[in-house]
Amino acid sequence: VLSGLLELGLVGSRPADQRLEYEEICHDELQLVVPVGHRFASQNSIDPRELLDVPFIMREQGSGTRAEMSAALKEVDVDTAQLRIVADVGSNEAVREAVKCGIGVSILSALAVREDVARRKLVAVRIRGVEMPRSFYLIHRSGRQQSPLASAFYTHILQGLNKEEKATLR
Repeated sequence: VLSGLLELGLVGSRPADQRLEYEEICHDELQLVVPVGHRFASQNSIDPRELLDVPFIMREQGSGTRAEMSAALKEVDVDTAQLRIVADVGSNEAVREAVKCGIGVSILSALAVREDVARRKLVAVRIRGVEMPRSFYLIHRSGRQQSPLASAFYTHILQGLNKEEKATLR
């Protein structure tokens, strides 16, 4: 979006760059996910320091998930540099599949793993004392004239969200 290659973007953390404008479009929560049969799977919650003892699958540098997770764990004195990182992965899909295969555990968006958790292919486990709410943002370049297509898409997304919010409030 900054380079001008794209007119709109969807990101998982509020952009700090003043050249970008953003609109919050969705609330989410990050959660620890483990494979079925993992020792954490039968626990309601774990101590944050227990994460240091298990193989961990990390999202790539620069991802909103990684930034939000690192900040939340830092608040409970867990430094992500001390995690036993066995893979550094570039997509939620790849992380989910690696966790399902038993390669390690990870922290992902509740929305991204909702179906796997519902189908009991992954188990979500709470980390005591750690809250990881997050939002998604629709971003665009400040002061840039949007194409008619981008403008219509932007309006469509926001109108769709307003309808969903109204339906949720009923």
